[in-house]
Parts: sequence; C-alpha cells; structure tokens
Amino acid sequence: MKKIEKQKQSQLLETNKKIELLNQEFENFKNQNNFISFDKLISTVLLKSNLDKNKNEEKILFDW
Repeated sequence: MKKIEKQKQSQLLETNKKIELLNQEFENFKNQNNFISFDKLISTVLLKSNLDKNKNEEKILFDW
C-alpha cells in the first residue's frame, strides 16, 4: 500500500515539474513580440468596429 502511495506521490511531483516547465515556456513565448493575448485581440476588434463607418459591432462580432 505504501509503495503505491509513493508511486502516486512520485508521479504527482513529476507532473508538477512538467507543468512548471510548460508554464515557463509559455511565459517565454508570451514575452516575445509576436504574441497577442485574447483580451488584446478582442479589444482591437472592438476598437476597429467602433472606428468603422457603419459602426456595426454585431457585424464584426457575429458575422465571421
């Protein structure tokens, strides 16, 4: 029983390390100039729709 618990604990530790590495890789990727977050993307779309001549936000958001 203890052997199984140790294996589970070991797997959890290994998984946590992998998650930390992936998070670090993602942070590095985000810091690059060519990354745009979803929030920035939506803000840009809304801003451009407001600057459009017909100012039809529904057209921009729902007619894709």
